Amino acid sequence: MERLFRWLTWACIGLLAILSLTPGDYMVRTSAPGLLEHFIAYLGTSALASIGYGRWVSSLQIAGLLSGYAALLEIGQNGAPGRHPQFIDFAFGVAGAAAGVVLILLSRSALDTKVLRRP
Repeated sequence: MERLFRWLTWACIGLLAILSLTPGDYMVRTSAPGLLEHFIAYLGTSALASIGYGRWVSSLQIAGLLSGYAALLEIGQNGAPGRHPQFIDFAFGVAGAAAGVVLILLSRSALDTKVLRRP
C-alpha cells in the first residue's frame, strides 16, 4: 500500500511542476481561487508523501522538502512566458505542505488512540 502512495507522491510532484511552469497562455484554472489551488495541491502532495514515506522520512522533512520545491517552482516561473512568481503563492504552498503532514499526524494519532482503547 505504501508503494502506491509513493508513486502517487511522485505523480503529484511532477504535476506540480507541469502546472507551475506551464506558460500563461496554456494555463488551465479551476473555479477556486488561485491561492486555494496552491494550498490544496501542496496539502494533498504532503499527505500522500506522509503516508508513503512516513516510516523513513519525518513529517518535518517532508514539509521542508516540499516547501523548498514550492520555492524552486515559483522561481522557475521567471522562465515561463506569461507567468510571474509571487511570494504569496509560495506561502500558501508552504502552508498546504504543513497542513498535509499535520493532517496525517493527527489522523494517525486518532487511530492509535482508538486502537488502544479498544476492549
